[in-house]
Amino acid sequence: MSKDDIIFQHDNDPKHTSRLTQTWFADNKMQLLDWPAYSPDLNPIKNLWDYLKVRLYAYETVPLSTKEPFKRVADIWYNEITKEYCEQLKRAVRLITS
Repeated sequence: MSKDDIIFQHDNDPKHTSRLTQTWFADNKMQLLDWPAYSPDLNPIKNLWDYLKVRLYAYETVPLSTKEPFKRVADIWYNEITKEYCEQLKRAVRLITS
C-alpha cells in the first residue's frame, strides 16, 4: 500500500487536531477525511479497537516484556480480524446512517 492509498480518519480529539499534528499531516501530505466531532457510532474503527481491547484483557497472564502486548495485538489482528468482520463493521455504519 502506498501513502497515496491512505486516508486518515480521526475523531477530532485534541491530540489529532493540535497544531503539531496538523503540521505533520501537511508536511507528509496526508489525505484527511472530514469527520463530525463526537460521532463514535459512525466510526467503524472504534468498534474494532473495542474488540481488540476486550480480547487483550481476556489474556489470563500479564505480559512479561514490553514487546508481548504488540505480539498479542498482532496475533488477534492476523487471526481474528477478517475481511468479513470489517465488512460487518461497514454494514453497521450504513444501517445507522440510513
